[in-house]
Amino acid sequence: MDKDFSGTVEYNGSLAYVFQEPRLFPTLNVLQNIAIVNDNSKFDPRELLKLLELEDTESMMPNELSGGMKMRLSIARAIYSDADIILMDEPFASLDEDMKERIAPKIFELLKGKTIIVISHQLNDAEKYADNIVKIEKTD
Repeated sequence: MDKDFSGTVEYNGSLAYVFQEPRLFPTLNVLQNIAIVNDNSKFDPRELLKLLELEDTESMMPNELSGGMKMRLSIARAIYSDADIILMDEPFASLDEDMKERIAPKIFELLKGKTIIVISHQLNDAEKYADNIVKIEKTD
């Protein structure tokens, strides 16, 4: 394994990140948690809520949401940021299979043309949605 490397990565565009554990503002409601990231988004926050099957939650507080709802809210916020690159760490792990099957294709269609990097332990998900797959395995 090559351990002799160094360098920097420079990027002048915008970046959004969906953490493996949702990082929401506890004192802001669902709609405010989305809108806080961008004043000029091309996306409608209420349409994103509908797309992610959260349309009846806009005035709810994060502590009133289930784990899967919080993750979908985090995804909505990343989309709303309208970033050039979106990094997602296990974005579908807290969703049941039916929910994932309903919303994942919509998310990737909406973000078509953007760079999306998804970290996942689910190879079958990557095979369904990825243009390129980098498989990292532990070696001894």
